[in-house]
Amino acid sequence: MERLRLAGDPCAPVRTHKPDWFDPFKWPDFQCQRGWVVIVRVILCLLFLPFQDTSADTAAVGANEPAVRFCISGGMLRTVNENDARASLKVYSKQLADSRGINADPNPTVFNGASELARLLNTEAADFTTLTTEEFLAMEESLTGPLLMSIINGSVCEEYVLLLRTDSGVNTLPELKGRRLSVVDNPQTSMADCWLEVLLGEQKLGAPEKFFSRVTRVAKASQAVLPVFFHQCDACLVTRKGFNLMGELNPQLTNQIRVLAVSPQIVPHLTCFRTGFAPSTKERTAKAAKEASNFIGGKQLMTIFQCDRVEELPSARLDSARELLAARAMLRGNTSGAESAPPPTKEMGNR
Repeated sequence: MERLRLAGDPCAPVRTHKPDWFDPFKWPDFQCQRGWVVIVRVILCLLFLPFQDTSADTAAVGANEPAVRFCISGGMLRTVNENDARASLKVYSKQLADSRGINADPNPTVFNGASELARLLNTEAADFTTLTTEEFLAMEESLTGPLLMSIINGSVCEEYVLLLRTDSGVNTLPELKGRRLSVVDNPQTSMADCWLEVLLGEQKLGAPEKFFSRVTRVAKASQAVLPVFFHQCDACLVTRKGFNLMGELNPQLTNQIRVLAVSPQIVPHLTCFRTGFAPSTKERTAKAAKEASNFIGGKQLMTIFQCDRVEELPSARLDSARELLAARAMLRGNTSGAESAPPPTKEMGNR
């Protein structure tokens, strides 16, 4: 042990000096001190590395990949403000690029019918698409999973109901001949016309446009149900979810309107991918779609399309739609399944 005075101060008290082994920065061996500091720095780096912001690197990875191109069926936009959908998609695309490294094209192509979709897929002008179930089944060989389906009010399926007043005097379907019908025409009712055609065809009542004296198409369930309630229309075709919601708001409706016929549970639309699309990008895009509610733009899109969330579900969920389309094909005397019109493509904004 060494006794020392502070240099230049002979009056300073004498103190005893010994190495402070508990303070590494006061170790006498400089090499040991440097080694300890290096170890501390390494530990700190390991602790804080997971929290570093990697969004710039992620975005750079996406920027080096080809743009992921999205197309959407015109049938999905029947009751949607196209400008709102476009604005939300642009926000969502930027967020995907920044956080997931997905170089998503913010300007989707709108197509009408399976034949137009076929052209987009064959030329690789579209990588993934949201479309009606009928369009998907017509193009199933050119499309692949993951199959992403919208959950609305707790269910992926819709039931269609044919409604009329309890005091209408009509008890069977044939008694509706020559009456007036209102049909809700929106993405959720994309298979309603097919079901109605099969329903009438199985009883040899003819096509809907000939069986009913007038068929009026409306956007909302209230626009179809209330005219029936007020004797302005004889029957209406709506989703069961829509009718149940109206009944909760106005119990008189359920007392004075009854169900004449009910469809099977049907998935009306879905999102899927082009066969041959890059697997790694496809998986990341599908994961981002399932987590859309985590993004501002994704939340806006889900609100516009009235969707609770998106889930990956098996192709078997489409079996009821397959059977319905097959039944219609048999009634029409052909085996082609789904028909589609080929109007020209239009763009959602400038590319």
